[in-house]
Amino acid sequence: MPPVLSLTGERQVATDIDQIAKDHIKRYEFAADYIENEMDIQAQVLDAACGNGYGSYVIALNTGAQVTGLEISQDAVDCAVQHYSLADLTRYEKVDFVDGSIPHSKHESGMYDCIVCFETLEHMAKPEILLQKFLEVGNTMICSVPNEDVVPYEHANHPFHFRHYTVEQFEELLNNCGWRVTEWFTQYSKQEGDVYEADDGKTLIVVAEKVVE
Repeated sequence: MPPVLSLTGERQVATDIDQIAKDHIKRYEFAADYIENEMDIQAQVLDAACGNGYGSYVIALNTGAQVTGLEISQDAVDCAVQHYSLADLTRYEKVDFVDGSIPHSKHESGMYDCIVCFETLEHMAKPEILLQKFLEVGNTMICSVPNEDVVPYEHANHPFHFRHYTVEQFEELLNNCGWRVTEWFTQYSKQEGDVYEADDGKTLIVVAEKVVE
């Protein structure tokens, strides 16, 4: 029987890409555009906390990158393999899903060209552990968190979150973990989901580079 994820509100569970929330899709389309325009045509990309795999699918479908989707939930990995591996499109066999909580690299270089980590850090009590682990496997990161100034954290409304971040708090977190923000982007609307070069919307999105001492 094909794997089915429970609709708890913690993650996107649809097995049809057209049923995934538009703002989530637009974040990954933004990442795909960045990877396609700024990186080598055969870039190695890590989609950390990939959930059911729709985002890895979007990146692979719109770039020449080889994408590895990392997810701690085995049920989510099984769903990703079943529905978003692109196995039915032989020319796009560029997605590999693995289960685990800590990223590692299977590539000869030992590094990913880009790490994508969307809507994940707010789910972690200690996101520093993951951000510091990212330093071992990547030099560039695209990540996002909810903006505390626009979407204030309340546990009743966000039961799977530990906190949200202001611009200053997000930048401080990244700086303290060895990352330097190079570009800020945002989303204003869940319905439209378009990504803009700004830092005052509901979702904060950054491009960050590993600090080299």
